[in-house]
Amino acid sequence: MEHYDLETINYNNGRFYKTPNGIFLPSVTTVIGHSSDKTWLQEWRANVGDETADRISTLSANRGTIMHQMLEYYLSSLNLKESLLKLNNFVKTQGFTDLEYKIGLDLFWNIYHCGFFKRIKKVIALEIPLFATYNGGYAGRCDCIYLNHDDKIIFLDFKTSKKLKTVNQIIDYYLQLPAYLLAYYQRTGIKAHGAEIWMAMEKEESAEIFQMSIGDIKKYSKEFLKLVKIYHNDFNIEIRKLNN
Repeated sequence: MEHYDLETINYNNGRFYKTPNGIFLPSVTTVIGHSSDKTWLQEWRANVGDETADRISTLSANRGTIMHQMLEYYLSSLNLKESLLKLNNFVKTQGFTDLEYKIGLDLFWNIYHCGFFKRIKKVIALEIPLFATYNGGYAGRCDCIYLNHDDKIIFLDFKTSKKLKTVNQIIDYYLQLPAYLLAYYQRTGIKAHGAEIWMAMEKEESAEIFQMSIGDIKKYSKEFLKLVKIYHNDFNIEIRKLNN
């Protein structure tokens, strides 16, 4: 697979990636978010007020960023001490609060102590940029691609939650991972064998793995590609302006 990075911009309340050929494509999460039911979010903000909602949302996003960064450091080296030193420097330079740092690191420990890393034989890629042209195109970054002990290629996404969720509560995550598998296949011709979501839970002080079967991946790939088509149909004029 060729080496490239993808520049990101925010445009019309969405995130876009600039591909190596200069075309801007909507992010995977932007595509999914466009068709998601946001009623619960609007009701929640109305109940708690904008100030409280913004504070909680910022804490949630930042704790997730810290956990992701620690996971990336650790999976890059498997050296815990070195990873913690890098994370400490990252937190200081980015200006995160002590509370955000504590919760984010605790979420990493939840995954660490559950022994999930034993599933990994070899890390193939971390934070890999991917894009595809299906139904108008989309782009994004996959948290991790790894080889398991059966020599199967697994796509992995890291998530955080206050408490354990059911599959029906995380359908957006199930749509997200197949998008990366499709893009990887289009770029490399290599088919992955499965996908996983590692979810660290704050209240339970634990973590859970959601495994997607090949059947799940096929099902949600079709659903995701429908959403890509809807997004491009709804924002065709705006996308044309962006790319002109």
